[in-house]
Amino acid sequence: MMMTARNLPGKSDRGFTLLEVLVAMAIMALTLLTLLLMHSGTIRLAGAGIFTGNIPMLVQRVLAEQMADSSGFNQGAGSFGPEFQGLEWTCTTEDVTWEDPASLSDQQLDRLKKIKIEISAPGKDRSWSITTWRYLVETDD
Repeated sequence: MMMTARNLPGKSDRGFTLLEVLVAMAIMALTLLTLLLMHSGTIRLAGAGIFTGNIPMLVQRVLAEQMADSSGFNQGAGSFGPEFQGLEWTCTTEDVTWEDPASLSDQQLDRLKKIKIEISAPGKDRSWSITTWRYLVETDD
C-alpha cells in the first residue's frame, strides 16, 4: 500500500468547508460595507460642518456690507466670490409692525427694520437663514 498525505496515520483532513468560507466572506463583506457607509457619512458631516461653521461669519459680512451702504438695508442677493464658491445670499427687509404704537414715534418706527438674510448652497440642499432687527440711525442723529 502506498502512503500518501491523505492516508498518513495520525493526519486527518484539515481545511475549511465551502460553507465556512462562504460565511466568512459574508461577514467580511458586511463589515466592509458598514465601514464604507460610516466613512461616507463622516465626509458628509465634515462638509456640513464647514458650511455651518462659516455661516455666522458670512452673515456678519453681509450685515456689515448692508450697513456700510449709505442707503441703508436693501433687498438684494449675491455671492461671496471665489473664496466661498457655490454659496449665495439673499437679503430682504420689512417694516416692523409694533403692537404698542404709543411706545415709539412714527419716525422711530420707520427706522426699525426686520432683516432676513438667507445663505444657501444651491444643489447641495443646504440653506441657513437668520432674522434680525436693526434700528437704522441717520448720520445726522
